[in-house]
Amino acid sequence: MKSSRKIDVSKASLVSLKAELSRKQDEVTKAKVQGAYLRPFPKIKKQTVWSKQNAGVTERDEKDLEQEEDEDILKKSRSTLEAKSKLYDNCHHKHLQQMTQQMTTDILSTSRRN
Repeated sequence: MKSSRKIDVSKASLVSLKAELSRKQDEVTKAKVQGAYLRPFPKIKKQTVWSKQNAGVTERDEKDLEQEEDEDILKKSRSTLEAKSKLYDNCHHKHLQQMTQQMTTDILSTSRRN
C-alpha cells in the first residue's frame, strides 16, 4: 500500500533535525566515555550449533547420577549382607559341630549302657 500523498519538508526542519541528531550523538559519545552508556535494545545473540544442548541431556545426567548413587548403596548393602551370611554360616557350622559331638556322645553313652 503505497501512499500517494507527498510530505512537504522544509529546509529549516531538515537542519533542525540534523542538529538534534548531532546533539544526541554527542550525548551518547560522552556517556560511553563515562561508562554510563547502555544500549537502548540489547543485542540478541544467535545460538550456534555448538552452543545448543540436546533435548533431555540434563535429565539423563541427573538419572545417571541417581543410578550411580543407587549402585553404591547396592554394593554397600550387598557387602553387609555377605558379611552377615558368613557370620551365620560360621555360627550354624559351629552349632552343627556341637550337635554332632553331643549326638555321638549320646549314642556312645547309650551303646555302652546296653
